[in-house]
Amino acid sequence: VNMAPGYNCYCASNATSSADEDIVRFTVGTLNNISACNAIAPGPNSVASLYSNFQTLPATVLNLSQSYTASAFVQGCSGSGYSTSAKVCIDFNQDGDFTDAGENVVTAGPLTSGVGSGVQISGGFNITCTVPTGITGMRVVAVETFDPTTINPCGTYTWGETEDYLLPGRTTSAGDADPVVTKRGEIWPD
Repeated sequence: VNMAPGYNCYCASNATSSADEDIVRFTVGTLNNISACNAIAPGPNSVASLYSNFQTLPATVLNLSQSYTASAFVQGCSGSGYSTSAKVCIDFNQDGDFTDAGENVVTAGPLTSGVGSGVQISGGFNITCTVPTGITGMRVVAVETFDPTTINPCGTYTWGETEDYLLPGRTTSAGDADPVVTKRGEIWPD
């Protein structure tokens, strides 16, 4: 029996209106993904200005016991700029959801973007020894809201955008050499 990996089974998350804000850049670790307003991401089920599946990009390496800053650059692409907040969630235990303790790694905002101008919404997190090895999902959700605690990693919201990425999870144990990560997050030791 062939089973789909957990990162292919996440709940849906998307805006219902293509007006207003898009995530035009997302950075964490070595990842620096830039996309234009109203662009369609390369992954399946992507819809311009609503949901972007970037799981087809090479997985981003995040090393054990290090601190990282995740930054979503949000820009008003149409309509007007409004207060926007963001969450970044990582399925650390690879159980197919983003709702377990510690999986919401960044909750930030609100900041106000304008049409043609953007804001950077950022926050920091650490990779710990409790993270299992293997590929897992990371979700970025930017929503037009004053209260970032109301953002859910699943479901719909009116204005904003959701982006999905892959991470190789914890690839080494403490003291091991750094891993070599190839396209799609396949892990090979040095």
